[in-house]
Amino acid sequence: MGTAAPQRLQHFISIIMINAFDSSALESVAIDDGQVLVTFNGGRTYTYTVADVERFVTAFNTAESKGRFLNQQIKEETLERVTV
Repeated sequence: MGTAAPQRLQHFISIIMINAFDSSALESVAIDDGQVLVTFNGGRTYTYTVADVERFVTAFNTAESKGRFLNQQIKEETLERVTV
């Protein structure tokens, strides 16, 4: 019996970046392990899941009002809050 040839594994690294932004409602938005971490002005931080992180980030980066966009995504349940 012959031995199988070793397989080469390819690793793909995808970098998804939130552009710098100014917002009266949001302090920061970050992506971590496919989840969206949102810190509101005042310090409250929440973690959300989203089905399509890349699509969310693209839409967030192009939204005129970041706070309004994020609020809409929460209301439409595109972002679902992770409860502990």
